[in-house]
Amino acid sequence: MSNSTTRQVDLVIVGAGFAGLYQLHRARGLGLKTQVLEAGDGVG
Repeated sequence: MSNSTTRQVDLVIVGAGFAGLYQLHRARGLGLKTQVLEAGDGVG
């Protein structure tokens, strides 16, 4: 059996490219709890 942790977020952003990081910036500015998901090794 695996151990898992549940995390409550307001917004999930799929992709950490330019648009995804911009949306992260905007959401954080509004006080939203966010999670960014990226399939690649880096961002941008």
